[in-house]
Amino acid sequence: MSTDKDHIDTEQTNRAKRDVLIGLVTLPVLLLVVHFGLPESLHRALVFDHSTFPSYTVFTGAFVHASDMHLYQNLVGYTLVVAYASMFSYYTDGLCWFRRTLVVSVGVLPILTNLTSYVFLSWQYPGADPVSRGFSGVVGGFGGV
Repeated sequence: MSTDKDHIDTEQTNRAKRDVLIGLVTLPVLLLVVHFGLPESLHRALVFDHSTFPSYTVFTGAFVHASDMHLYQNLVGYTLVVAYASMFSYYTDGLCWFRRTLVVSVGVLPILTNLTSYVFLSWQYPGADPVSRGFSGVVGGFGGV
């Protein structure tokens, strides 16, 4: 026999699944809008340039891609790893954990990835002034989930 508590739990679970799905779909849409909808001058302003180190670009560099193919490869990788991780979380009752991981992966991994690139590239190639862009670090983070 079903109780009111069971109904509330099912409703909360369904709402959580919907919220996660919205978040997962919003990310690729955001990447597509940034890549195809923003002017090139804004792209250049969002790329993490190691020589000038504007602080906000440590985060925004992850959402800018060098080419259409770069974007498509990141989107395919994202789709594959997120589909696996989200399905795994749905079937193992790990949805709350996955929601927290999603927020941390999108909010923190771009910063950690770009700072790591900055440190290691500065150390290995002290005269070089590279730029960092792309969503690969976040995709890799989801792959590790």
